[in-house]
Amino acid sequence: MSKYEYIWLPDDDISISADNLNNIFNIAKEYNLCICQPSVISSDGNVSHDITRPRKGLKLRFTNFVEIMMPLFDIKSLLFLYDDFNLSESSWGLDVSWSHRLNYPKDKIAIIDEISALHTKPVGFDYFRFKISPNYDLNNILQKYSIHFTMENYSSVILNCDLVNKFLYTKHICKEKWEKVKRSWQ
Repeated sequence: MSKYEYIWLPDDDISISADNLNNIFNIAKEYNLCICQPSVISSDGNVSHDITRPRKGLKLRFTNFVEIMMPLFDIKSLLFLYDDFNLSESSWGLDVSWSHRLNYPKDKIAIIDEISALHTKPVGFDYFRFKISPNYDLNNILQKYSIHFTMENYSSVILNCDLVNKFLYTKHICKEKWEKVKRSWQ
């Protein structure tokens, strides 16, 4: 593994073009990300976590959450977190532990909004395959690391612009509004 800079671990029900996947790797490297993922879309509009939905006008958001469904890890972070993968049969809870285990970095975990991957199966369609409840796995990890977790966006990078801190971040900020803000600072 040491010959790689990043490794992507997608579920088998993710669809993304080769060009977009290559761009995810490039963005991860450009921003020196520890963990990231493309934003998530689905044919029925349902996603597991609203924070993973694409945000119009944004290149990416720095956050404390990347879903277990398709994380892209830098090698150092993956090796650091590697043993934790044995803590959860269903994989539930691993994703909420990553930010905690990496000491809550404010600019190293991101959702790439300008690129979306399609989740091709309905959310939660096959949880019956696990011997124990995924919620049991989640709760065990939360207890093991004493985590009290709330998903949070820290800051954003607007398409063709710069970093915007949480104070300026809104759900639907657009490039024109950002240009007005930048002009007012000059």
